[in-house]
Amino acid sequence: HPERWISNALFRERCGQILAEEAPIPQLDYIVGIPDSGVAGGIGYSNGSRKPYRPVIIRDHYDENGAFRLFQASEISSISERVLGKLKLVPDKNMWKGAKVGFVDDSIVRGSESERITYEARALGAAEVHWFSVYPPVRYRCYLGVSMRTERELIAARNEGDWARIASEIGADSVNYISNIGFIKAGMLSGAIKIPEDLREIFLVNGGCGGCITGLHPVDRFGNAYKISERHLVSV
Repeated sequence: HPERWISNALFRERCGQILAEEAPIPQLDYIVGIPDSGVAGGIGYSNGSRKPYRPVIIRDHYDENGAFRLFQASEISSISERVLGKLKLVPDKNMWKGAKVGFVDDSIVRGSESERITYEARALGAAEVHWFSVYPPVRYRCYLGVSMRTERELIAARNEGDWARIASEIGADSVNYISNIGFIKAGMLSGAIKIPEDLREIFLVNGGCGGCITGLHPVDRFGNAYKISERHLVSV
């Protein structure tokens, strides 16, 4: 039903608004979206929290070799260095000194980018650094096309989903993820979602995947479809 679709940008903005409701931090001075995919979520969080948005991170879209899509690259060992080389914080210490900053990204997968940005923000004088992800914690490998070799490289997996431990690893004051229900609601104009008896099936019963979040994929490695339980409730 294409007439029911929304754009990816609007979807991420709605995720940011929902996350602002789920994880409010009143003391924040301003919000920063991580370019490019975190910008819409940052704007959504800014609107939802009524905190100003500041575009104080600049991204160079091309590295020296002309490559610009990094997450699905096979050279895992070099991904973090290549991503971090593209992002530059505006070095105006008047904007950072004593600031309590909320960074919003489309996801926090490996954590290396978040750790580096946190370090740089503190070096420029930020008093507090809080992270917000408009994608739930990634705890499982995806074998449907995204390059994830081991679960040890996933920051949520190696910290057993403990947000406080994740924040400690990247040096932030807090890390906050959108809930599974909030993420699904953001993509549905009706606002009504199905709640299964087994909450790990939440994405599957609502027509999505979510395998990297729940560990349940719509198909297994051999192409066999997952059989969804018929027992579920409907939430509006």
